This record gives sequence, structure tokens and C-alpha cells, in this order.
Amino acid sequence: MATDEFISICGVLVQYKGNSKYITIPDGIRKIDPRVFASCNNIEKVSLPESLNIIAGGAFSGCHNLTHAPKIWVGQ
Repeated sequence: MATDEFISICGVLVQYKGNSKYITIPDGIRKIDPRVFASCNNIEKVSLPESLNIIAGGAFSGCHNLTHAPKIWVGQ
């Protein structure tokens, strides 16, 4: 998985351009914006960095194959 699949601005993940089944969000990401992974049906598992504080609502909406994700707090 290439890090250029992830577009971030000042620690905020704003876009995902990949198509991997298993993704690892890069260290340093503090927030995932809404709909970054929306409808990425191929995602099955996601790993989150320690730096992550906020996952905006709808960030993973429509990811019907996502079956392995850590329990997390979803905020705004």
C-alpha cells in the first residue's frame, strides 16, 4: 500500500485514492473527514494509528465488506 493513496492536510485525512482490502492509516493522522472511505466496498480491514483522535460521521459509510475494525469513538 502506497502512502500516496492517502491525501491529508495538517493531520486531517481528506481523501483516499486506493483500492486495497486491508488499509493502514498512516501515523500522524489525527482526524478522518466525512466520507473519506464512503462506498469503498473492497475495504475489509482497517488499522488506525495512535495519533487518531476523531473519525467524522460517515467516514466509512457504505463500506459493507468492512468486518475488522477497532472499536472507536466516532465524532464530528
